[in-house]
Amino acid sequence: MKELSSDHQSLLKKFKRSVNTKSIEKMDKKLYHFFMYHCGFIAHYNLQGFKATYEGVDFLHWFNNFAKPNWMFFHDDEYELLRRACVEYAQEQAHAVYAHFELQERNRKIKLLHALTAEFGEEVATTQTSKQIGSVPASVFHEEGTGQLVLFA
Repeated sequence: MKELSSDHQSLLKKFKRSVNTKSIEKMDKKLYHFFMYHCGFIAHYNLQGFKATYEGVDFLHWFNNFAKPNWMFFHDDEYELLRRACVEYAQEQAHAVYAHFELQERNRKIKLLHALTAEFGEEVATTQTSKQIGSVPASVFHEEGTGQLVLFA
């Protein structure tokens, strides 16, 4: 089996850094050109536009191109081994990447829940706070250990 060239190894290392940090913020032009010319991405005008398109939770749109590639992604050329190495790494890391963004989304929603309940003069009680105060208030959202939120009214 062929091995990656040193240039391709460098690109793979940069790709892995992006996956590990869950951000393409530090992506350079070489990696950008690899994505644009050899992975089916559009240019988004320039490197900064590309980064802006896939920042934050939109990182998952970029990541899914590797974690869940379509059949047209694979074609025999000098970048085939590199693309396959990127896909393999993305698939190995998929659980951790998805869990990271699911936790971020859950925390965002819980923060919103706290703001909404406070707006209506209510409160959110966790299992821990319910034990501390001895009872659950008359109208409250209760956060279960399973991550479920229950409204007691």
